[in-house]
Amino acid sequence: MRISPTVYAVVAFGLPLAGNAAAQSLQTVTFQIDPINQISVSGDPGALVINTAVAGSAPTPVSNTATTWAVTTNQTGSKVTAAIDAPMPAGVTLSLSMQSPNGATSITVALGTVAVDAVTGITKLSESGKAVTYTLSATSTAGTVSSASRTVTLTMIAGS
Repeated sequence: MRISPTVYAVVAFGLPLAGNAAAQSLQTVTFQIDPINQISVSGDPGALVINTAVAGSAPTPVSNTATTWAVTTNQTGSKVTAAIDAPMPAGVTLSLSMQSPNGATSITVALGTVAVDAVTGITKLSESGKAVTYTLSATSTAGTVSSASRTVTLTMIAGS
């Protein structure tokens, strides 16, 4: 049986050539990903001024939604707590509501000097542009209050 020259060429190119061995070099790359829990806010809630009421009812609360927040976490079950730097005057309440990211739970909270949970169950996500609502309310017994301010501290607490 005779084999055609074309077949000889295919067979010859399919065989490894002596002395043409490939060289290799190996490296080990070590890596790790640390826990990440980041929060930021943007916008300015401005002044909240109560100046109206319906006769026979408490003064009309006022709200502001000019602030947004962003969050990044690579952990499970992280949360955001909120507190203010000084107590509110008697009969006056400053509340906070933060729009929850996907899968988390938001809680409308009255702010005080002890941190309270505002958003819980934040798990492995990156989201931004979430609304923050501040609401100021007062009872009639609060009387009048000269212009005052409070610093709000939002803290991201790591999950697991």
